[in-house]
Amino acid sequence: MRRVPAITADGPAGATRWAIAPASYVAPAAAAAALIVYLSVWGRRYGLDLSVYRDAVLYWGSGHDPYLADFTVHHLAFTYPPFAFLLLLPLSWPSFAVAGWVLWAASIAAATGSVILILRERGLGLSPSVWRLALAWSCAAGIVLEPARTALDYGQIEFILMFAVVADLLLVPRRYRGILIGTAAAVKLTPLIFAAFLIANKDFKSAARAAATFVGCTAISWILWPGYSQEYWFHEMSDAARVGTIAYSGNQSWYAVFHRPPLPLGGSTFAWLLVSLLVIILAIFIAWRCMSDNMKPFAVISVALAGLLVSPISWTHHWLWLILVPPIIAVRRKPGEPRSVRILLWSLVVLVAAAPYWWFGHGIPAYAADAILPLWTSVILAIWAIIEFRAWRSNSRLSMARTVIAVSSADQIPARSSDPR
Repeated sequence: MRRVPAITADGPAGATRWAIAPASYVAPAAAAAALIVYLSVWGRRYGLDLSVYRDAVLYWGSGHDPYLADFTVHHLAFTYPPFAFLLLLPLSWPSFAVAGWVLWAASIAAATGSVILILRERGLGLSPSVWRLALAWSCAAGIVLEPARTALDYGQIEFILMFAVVADLLLVPRRYRGILIGTAAAVKLTPLIFAAFLIANKDFKSAARAAATFVGCTAISWILWPGYSQEYWFHEMSDAARVGTIAYSGNQSWYAVFHRPPLPLGGSTFAWLLVSLLVIILAIFIAWRCMSDNMKPFAVISVALAGLLVSPISWTHHWLWLILVPPIIAVRRKPGEPRSVRILLWSLVVLVAAAPYWWFGHGIPAYAADAILPLWTSVILAIWAIIEFRAWRSNSRLSMARTVIAVSSADQIPARSSDPR
């Protein structure tokens, strides 16, 4: 007689676990190895922003005004507020090669931490295998997605700032929320847009805390370096062109679109402000709706996209926020999450992976390709806002109908007699 294997914990189920466990190690190991090879062979050719950080810090440390000088053979300006010197100072201590690898490691760690916080907020248990898969995606994104790859190539601090913001919004207790955002904004102004997230969540104390922290950090740098602070806040901050050529293909913002043909080369400040106001309103409404439905990660992305669109300078590496989209929508769809929004967000990930803004050098095809990302992102926000508005109106009508029914039912209940019988 044939023996039938018993189904035990070490049987089929155990075998499945044995098969899955190595797979959760293979993915991060392979992705990390591929990223290391990429950075070793190609990534080390650049480090342009890291060079600017280091040269500016050394220039500042020698007692000179870093805002009156250009750095590297490309004659690039240092464009961060004075408070940033405190964060960037350690990058000047080791050699350039060591600083580059330290920053790359910190960037991948920050990206992994951001992905983990998103998955945690989406209700996923943070088992070791989830941590490994988060690391795998962060490493893979550093190769596959152009914004993440460029941020690593240039030696940017964007990943670290992103983690500070995500941690503040999704991890830090409410009574301390806003401090990390305010600090990050004192290093680089763009995180200030996430005050819109706090306002949409009606968390006005945290918004005030973020503003107070930003002002406090800025005041500290003003006390320490009044001359540098005056130069930056009264002159450099208002000169967007000092950061780089506004109409350059790498600038993926509405401000850049309004500075490219066939529009006037001088741009239209009024049109940019009008579009920016509309984008911010849409993002705040979307964020408010998402948080009402317990969809905080979606709210984070909506505000991040708005910030990228309205900033005068949004280099392609600033769009690395899109590495958070796959972790958000890869989790099983929950009730109330619009399927169409998930598809639209996926299309953005595909778009930055393709990076059409680098396909053409000049001419009409280049102008069209350069505008695709900000234009399509704006369309997505508009469609998303319409979907959320319809859902909100439908829920309001349903709530009103239930109230009317409840009141009508209460009126039809006969009054209880006062007769003791």
